[in-house]
Amino acid sequence: MKKIILATVTVVLVAVLAALPWWFGHETEKHFRALLKASADHGELTAELVRYERGWLRTSAETVHRHPTAPLELRLRHDIHHGPLPFGKGGPTGLQLARVESRLSLHSSDVRLQGELKQIPAIESVTAIGLDGQSVMRLNQPAWTRPGKPVLVWDGLSGEIRFDRELKNLYTDVHMPGASLTHERTEFMRIDNLRFKSELRRGVADLYLGDSHFTVDRFVLRPPSPATPVELHGLLVGSKVLASGPDTVDMTVHYTLREARLEGGHHGPSELLLELRRLDAAALKGFEKQLKQMAQRGAPMEQASLMMVGKSLELLGMLARRSPELEIKRLSLKSGMGEITGRAKLVIDGSRANIAENPLLLLTAVRGDAELRVPAGYVRPLLAPIIRQDIQTLSQGKRVGREDMKSLSPQRLNAIIDESIPHYLSRHPLTRHLVADGDHFRLHATLQRGELLINGQPWTGGAPLPLVKSAP
Repeated sequence: MKKIILATVTVVLVAVLAALPWWFGHETEKHFRALLKASADHGELTAELVRYERGWLRTSAETVHRHPTAPLELRLRHDIHHGPLPFGKGGPTGLQLARVESRLSLHSSDVRLQGELKQIPAIESVTAIGLDGQSVMRLNQPAWTRPGKPVLVWDGLSGEIRFDRELKNLYTDVHMPGASLTHERTEFMRIDNLRFKSELRRGVADLYLGDSHFTVDRFVLRPPSPATPVELHGLLVGSKVLASGPDTVDMTVHYTLREARLEGGHHGPSELLLELRRLDAAALKGFEKQLKQMAQRGAPMEQASLMMVGKSLELLGMLARRSPELEIKRLSLKSGMGEITGRAKLVIDGSRANIAENPLLLLTAVRGDAELRVPAGYVRPLLAPIIRQDIQTLSQGKRVGREDMKSLSPQRLNAIIDESIPHYLSRHPLTRHLVADGDHFRLHATLQRGELLINGQPWTGGAPLPLVKSAP
């Protein structure tokens, strides 16, 4: 009797163990299809499941992702190993829903472009899908070289992406060691250590909230003479989106540059801190969906551009209802000539006007204030040649004696130039709106109800601004 019971239990246990991969395969397919739908709903690319062949222990699948307007498509081939102990490269790694090994390759309908894309090796990834639906993807691309003119050297790519089944939470960390372009054995472009890192979650109005950062250690461009070489070090672009209310979000954008080398001079560090406040989340999400629908229609470029302008004006009108603010909290550009600083604040008050129906009302709904401070070191090189030319003209016209000119020492001539700079500001297009303010030069601008004031005076120089005054 005991033997019969033991045999029965053994048969049942074996049947359960044999059935587990099938059940995990079934659950993995539901997870896979849900993830594919989420990527199409919340991403820029369409997602198409071309093939899904489910077996007992593993599944073979293929997906294609396309951008509506670009002649490119991403093809991914997936080798899916079912849990609870999925095998694959490296063997089982613990209890999991599945383990997915993928290869991403680029393709194009353009024959010439396809020839170039064939030389790019596939990006390989391994994704571990946990029993709780959380996934960890690790991706890698080997270094490669594309011969030709110019020669492209790509130092590879690696990264990690963490996400859930519906892409409500998304963590990305992708690193590219570098790349270069060489022509006739001369490297004319080099970029080192690119990194993109973000931690996002879907929040108000289904918008992604969180932090994103893009960094570049070094960028070098050495074009043929006489073009000027450019070298940038320590570039950082960061953004943060936070919910500021039940229906609004705030956005912060931060740019920093440690050093720039231009025309033999060193500039930096530089910084720009920009804040956007009280943005209507539903309006932004609706605009995002409309742009995606427009791209999918495949309208001609001219028609698409007109539609884009119309949708952008419509978005401005919807955003204006909550009186959004744009503020440059910090602007700093440092060099050996001193530091340029600035600030600005712009508010669109559309609470009393329907700007969506009449975009011209936007001109009277905007009010703002801005200030720019420039050290003399930047102004002097612009005006010194004009002042020297005037002194030379006076000498030739005998309004200043030639003996007096000869007696001017370089120090005295520089002193005259420095004393004359405030009187010459109007002689150069880049300085005509500056006023002296101690050891700096300043520009202050105010915009109120369609009227622009520069340093307290109505703006009259150059072409008229497209501003209108509101009716009294």
